[in-house]
Amino acid sequence: MIYPHSRTARVRLVPAHMVLMGIEFIPDKPVSTIVDWSQLAEKVGFDHVWITDHYNNRNLWCTLTAIALNTSHVKIGPGVTNPYHASPALSAAAAVTLNEISGGRAVVGMGAGDRVTLETLGLEWRRPVTTVVESIKCMRALMNGERLSMSGKVFTFRQARLSMVPQTELRDADGTTVSRDGKSVKIAPYIPIYAGAQGPMMLRSVAPLVDGILINASHPKDFEAAIR
Repeated sequence: MIYPHSRTARVRLVPAHMVLMGIEFIPDKPVSTIVDWSQLAEKVGFDHVWITDHYNNRNLWCTLTAIALNTSHVKIGPGVTNPYHASPALSAAAAVTLNEISGGRAVVGMGAGDRVTLETLGLEWRRPVTTVVESIKCMRALMNGERLSMSGKVFTFRQARLSMVPQTELRDADGTTVSRDGKSVKIAPYIPIYAGAQGPMMLRSVAPLVDGILINASHPKDFEAAIR
């Protein structure tokens, strides 16, 4: 079934016995319509619903919140946002909030954005690979509840930390609390990060950092190259 204003289904590269399917919507229709499409996607068995992030459409995170409140189990997230028009700290805070609202269903797609669109906003599309790599590292640390200090080529943070990241005690398989130096080890809910990548340099750079790759591809050879 083909939905209007949807893009090619996203496929995460997983073992053959466990293929996950996602669908992406452009929020250029009323939010209620996007919610209806998302409910239908959930009903027919899609694993993920992705929403594009462009300044001239409905707001990404507001749309995702509406979807979260009207679905029950489908994973939801930006497909993809970028670190040029929003700091990775703000995106991390939004993702953690969405994860809370959705009951742990948030995922994040992060990419370099579109050069033409960014230039329309007066933003310079500089160092896309470095910018995406640093933003993913920043988001992972912040979403894990860590205190982040770094001086990168693009981003600088000084003791940044999200105060609302929930922390739960880490337990062994038998239910025993894991301790270190006499204190229980606490962890934050894990939010998967996917990278919007297609070029060889971006793919090589982000692969060790992410849970999956989102590729705008239409030919099997594109996926073969990405796997290599």
